Amino acid sequence: IFGVDINEESVEIARLSLWLRTASKGRKLNDLSGNIKCGNSLISDPAVAGSKAFDWEKEFPRVFAKGGFDVVIGNPPYVFARENFEQTEKDFYAEHYRATKFQVNTYILFIERAIQILQNDSIYALIVPNSWLMVYSGANLREVILDTCQLRQIINLQGFSFEGVNVETIILIASKSNKKDQPFDVLLNHGQEFYLSHQLDQDSFRTNDGMEFKVFADEESVGLTTKLQEGSKRLDDIAIIKAGLKAYESGKGEPKQTPEDVKARVFDHLYKKNDRTHRYLEGKDVNRYSITWAGQYLEYGNHLAAPRDFEIFTSEKIIIREITGKYPRSIVATYSDELFLFNMSNIAINAKPDSTVLLKFILAVLNSTVMSYYFMKNTAKSVRKMFPKIILKDLRNFPIRVPSLADQKPFVAQVDVMLENSKQLNALTSGFLKLLQSKYTLPKLTRKLEDWPSLDFKGFVGELKKLGVKLGLAEEAEWLAYFSEQQAQARALQEQIARTDRAIDQLVYQLYGLTEEEINIVENT
Repeated sequence: IFGVDINEESVEIARLSLWLRTASKGRKLNDLSGNIKCGNSLISDPAVAGSKAFDWEKEFPRVFAKGGFDVVIGNPPYVFARENFEQTEKDFYAEHYRATKFQVNTYILFIERAIQILQNDSIYALIVPNSWLMVYSGANLREVILDTCQLRQIINLQGFSFEGVNVETIILIASKSNKKDQPFDVLLNHGQEFYLSHQLDQDSFRTNDGMEFKVFADEESVGLTTKLQEGSKRLDDIAIIKAGLKAYESGKGEPKQTPEDVKARVFDHLYKKNDRTHRYLEGKDVNRYSITWAGQYLEYGNHLAAPRDFEIFTSEKIIIREITGKYPRSIVATYSDELFLFNMSNIAINAKPDSTVLLKFILAVLNSTVMSYYFMKNTAKSVRKMFPKIILKDLRNFPIRVPSLADQKPFVAQVDVMLENSKQLNALTSGFLKLLQSKYTLPKLTRKLEDWPSLDFKGFVGELKKLGVKLGLAEEAEWLAYFSEQQAQARALQEQIARTDRAIDQLVYQLYGLTEEEINIVENT
């Protein structure tokens, strides 16, 4: 057993733990303290790491006399290079690691280091974040693994593995080998148990954009993804896709923003200050087929950190919220032909000049169950438990099958119904809450009250009590009548919205030529 840690205290604890383990009754006492060493596992140059520089071959000569270690296991640290590394460290990594690309995280380097210190046909097992499987900055690492390793297992832990660390992880098990002819297993965990989900051929990843490891897509979903892509155009080829503006960053804008400007949010307003001040949306203000404007304004101009082209906001557009919803309604998008500014928590889709692809048609497809399925099976950040996201790179590749202008009209008609019903529902539910807050001076509502149409009257009264509002008998009777009337209207609109959603789904199924079996896969994933 050998080990290296940069923290001296951790090294001493490990040495003591091993000594106590070998000191157990009935076991031969072994002193392994010389095998546990303190140093920087990634850097061997003292000019870069000082006294912590660690040369593996010099420190463990007997191990490397036979080519390296038999097994490497670990839980490497997750440190982002942009914020925590000196330039000399970044230069060292760029020179000594193939995996460096763009902005590197230490765990990516540790995976390559594990491969470097293994002898051939030996195994490594590491618990690491799942993001490297598909993100741009993991492309070089993926190539290193495909070139030098046989994947054995990738275990999706489906959540956070360590308390206080909001990172979703996998266990990567692979061997350093020139043989890559065996499929590898993808496993999922259920509590303390692991079960086989499916098997994949690692060479199939080489044909993916950036050699993405689409490990959560089984043979069934790969086949369906291929069908969706056949005969389709990339969304980026039929529309203009841009991120929203960035209002604040110290040192950005003209004149340059000061830290005080950023802290005070000097361009935010609660009223229309001048002709350059416009309604402003954050991610939370964008819903499926509706906008819930919170009353914020922003003063537009070059003083903003990244103002973007003003035409993005003035022309008709689809606005997509970056934080996605729950499957099968993962994509949260709406349409607007009004002037709204919005930040980078939202993405804009504008029509290309002289385009015959209608934005409302695109909106129908994006908000459909089919595109939620595609998103979930083909993007890195869709499988996050916390804050799943849709990013520009992924959105640009969405496969849109474009019919004739006449055949787009049924989609547009259904979208118009959705927009109108969603607008009415939004006005009804927000009006009810405004009345409630005004009558009882409630600065903040409970989450259940915000979704008041789903409550029964007893639950509604109970939520009011939590906020210190106790209704008298006469007042309760008055509220019962009003609540029942408003709830009936809200639920009728919700049912109409659900019916229209299903109608749009049927149009999209027909558009892509899905069979009943394929529809069943999409709807029951």
